[in-house]
Amino acid sequence: MFAKIEAKSPASQQFGEAWIKEARSAVLAATGIVLNKFESNFVLNPGHPDFAGITHEASQDFVFDRRFHDRLLRESGFGIDLQ
Repeated sequence: MFAKIEAKSPASQQFGEAWIKEARSAVLAATGIVLNKFESNFVLNPGHPDFAGITHEASQDFVFDRRFHDRLLRESGFGIDLQ
């Protein structure tokens, strides 16, 4: 099931609260917003029965593409300082 819900909206908060409470799944994939909409963030539900079986790969250094920096400043107004 895919649902398009605006981040930080009451609807997204209600969805997240229901997802946790109802233990719908152990992992929820959320589309990235700030850097790249083609990547996902994963929210883990420790209350889900399958949570204990979740594994992960070794971490990797994040290499930030400097081309995103100017775009982020222009479009987001976050004022991110990457220096």
